[in-house]
Amino acid sequence: MKKTECKGCVNGINMCKRRPCWGTVDDFKKIIDAGNSKKLMIEYYNSDSLNSNKNIYFLSGASNGNERSKADWNPKGTCLFLENDLCSINSIKPTMGAIACCKGDQPNHKKDNEECIATWDTKEGKNLIEKWKVMVDYEDKEDHVGFSASDGLSAMMFGF
Repeated sequence: MKKTECKGCVNGINMCKRRPCWGTVDDFKKIIDAGNSKKLMIEYYNSDSLNSNKNIYFLSGASNGNERSKADWNPKGTCLFLENDLCSINSIKPTMGAIACCKGDQPNHKKDNEECIATWDTKEGKNLIEKWKVMVDYEDKEDHVGFSASDGLSAMMFGF
């Protein structure tokens, strides 16, 4: 995964307005060390090609209302690191935010996502999440509240 900025959008803000980006364990160590732990949330990834359909939990930037907690089932919304239409952590931006392109022409997108998420399915990744929970006084909540099968199907099929 090579970090490069997308040439099709201004500072990636199109993506940042839709949902926070994902990163590796090392990315989020830097983000936490820079004092940004309270602007994060926990998400999960589930794929039959990665970890036999078991949820892999990871940290990401938070969308409004999810900071210091678990993401909604289908987290949408502006990333809390987007300030004045600029990424406030641009120099330590998570990997997927740095390599993503809003044009949608990314042939390795799923592979890149899974390489990134696989870093969390480790002792180091799980330990960082537990350390973060204590650091921010984590607020656990159900991530499927308000979820309906028809909404979930629409989100998976159409991206909303």
